[in-house]
Amino acid sequence: MGKFKISLIIFLAMAISLSGSYAGLKNSLELEESFVLAKDWKEARSDIESNGGRIRHIFPDDNVLIGDVPINFKSKNIKKIYDRNSVVPSRIESVFVSWTRMLDYNDLPLEEKLANIPDVEPIYDDMIMIEKPSLDQLTIIPRDLPEGASLTDTSSFMIGDVVVGVIFPESNDAVCIDLPECTEFGPDQEDWTDEEIIEVKAEIMNSMNWWIDKEPLAHLTFIYDYEERTPTDYEPIWGPGTSSNVGRCFWINDNMVHLGYGPAQTDCTPLVFEYVNGLREEYEKEWAFNIFVVDSSDDFDGKFDYDESFAFTVIHEDGSGSGPYLIMTYDNGNYGITNMDTVSAHETGHIFGALDEYGSCSCDDRYGYLYYENQNCVNSCLLNENSIMGNGNIITAFANGLVDLYARGQIGWQNTDEDNILDIEDTIPNIWLNQYIPIEDDFYFDGESWVNFFHTLNPYYNNITINTIANVEYRYQPEGQDWTGWFSANATDDIFDSAQELYEFILENLPGGNYAIQSRSINNVGNPTMEGEYGESSIVVTSLPPYCEDSDGGFNIWERGTLIDDYGEYTDECFGQDLLEWFCGEDGTDASEVYCLYGCSLGRCMEKSYPLIRFIEYWPGHDDPL
Repeated sequence: MGKFKISLIIFLAMAISLSGSYAGLKNSLELEESFVLAKDWKEARSDIESNGGRIRHIFPDDNVLIGDVPINFKSKNIKKIYDRNSVVPSRIESVFVSWTRMLDYNDLPLEEKLANIPDVEPIYDDMIMIEKPSLDQLTIIPRDLPEGASLTDTSSFMIGDVVVGVIFPESNDAVCIDLPECTEFGPDQEDWTDEEIIEVKAEIMNSMNWWIDKEPLAHLTFIYDYEERTPTDYEPIWGPGTSSNVGRCFWINDNMVHLGYGPAQTDCTPLVFEYVNGLREEYEKEWAFNIFVVDSSDDFDGKFDYDESFAFTVIHEDGSGSGPYLIMTYDNGNYGITNMDTVSAHETGHIFGALDEYGSCSCDDRYGYLYYENQNCVNSCLLNENSIMGNGNIITAFANGLVDLYARGQIGWQNTDEDNILDIEDTIPNIWLNQYIPIEDDFYFDGESWVNFFHTLNPYYNNITINTIANVEYRYQPEGQDWTGWFSANATDDIFDSAQELYEFILENLPGGNYAIQSRSINNVGNPTMEGEYGESSIVVTSLPPYCEDSDGGFNIWERGTLIDDYGEYTDECFGQDLLEWFCGEDGTDASEVYCLYGCSLGRCMEKSYPLIRFIEYWPGHDDPL
């Protein structure tokens, strides 16, 4: 093995040792929940999480991140880190206030959270069937669309990064203002105030934070995109909620057209899918959904006038998923704004495939990517537990942090082998290694690696994965020897970050002999290709005579010469009457110690007498043997 390979192995051993120590350091870090004002939110998130932190909420428009950050953490991509008692710039104050209110709620003792709970009924009929648009109606194709997903698969399971687009519709001057003359969607009585918007932001953030806490293995991060006071020619609270898709599309169309997604359509669902896929494209995330929050602060019952609904989620009538949107009123009937977090958490469960567990539910109903039964339904099923999806009072369930086993399964949370990786992500990547291409004396290899699906059990869902290839490695084995360690290959596009990746590597400076070659890939959750499924190849390296050049022509004790080989230069030298003579032999560099009968001077014997050769020995690539 050449010097290069030896150095590489030493470096890798050091890297492994250091990485192990670093992992221990990360585990010992002290974290605190912080409000981070970033220069670049993407780079700041990477810095924080690569140093052991955990980001929960992101507000891209404000370059704000919220999460668990190492104490005294510094980064060139961060302007300042605030705690809950800080004073922040006015432009980010609304997000900061929303965050501190969320903290205040979470700090309350349970008995205070449960105090003064309003007498509420379950949110009946809040899963509204819609016809899923055909794919030719949709034009925006997100670059980070999960592998296997279609443009209508916007929330197939609750794992990973999720963009939440929150729209606050605001009736404009075109709305009827004379009540006796108003025949539909009027009068213009609702106006969003800054305080109301802050309240909504805090409640929605708290609801998403609630889901984050329920399953750390889901690695949830929510990214928020707010559209405040989006104009419409109607007063939404005066119109229909659940009872008419066409009716609610009047004001949804106005909102979508204002945001650049149009023209208006009788069925506005394709426009909302375009908006949601636009969010996925803009922020390069796997999932997204939309929340319309309808102002009802001046309404007598906080419900839509036509049908008295107040919160609901749209789901696909063909059973292929949920979304792209949910709707809540500001008051959510008699739940009130202070319990919007509960309602938002419940409806977000629907967005990701969880069913209602009350009313006409059935134990045998199945939904979600894992096609879980609804066995916590109130109608004499296997389980009977209070849960956010509606078995019992959902405000109580929210305060106690309760989500039942079957609802967890419906949103994709299952860890069968208890290995700290959810089943949907716990897959093994595949790899292929092509035969080598010789490049002079080196060997060039390339191949392909790809992730596998955890196949859905739901016949109406697509097989989808959010896994990516994180690295490809290779190793080789000289015949009759052990395998080397694993070396990292190169991504053909410079970075391993996709579900399918091309890779390449070069083997060079190998001594002659037969070699077996193997490659494997590692996905983003750390699972490597299984042994026995590695990419495999083999090569034969033909031995070439080592480079050797001697200026005195070979074994010549009468002239002083300098020999040059692959490892350096060696000059004939005298040691008393002994001469160290360097010369090129059949197998490379040779050296002999020669006794000069008439003396040795300047690297040569003095007289041309027959010398006495004490010994001849081969030191390939060694320094001076004396």
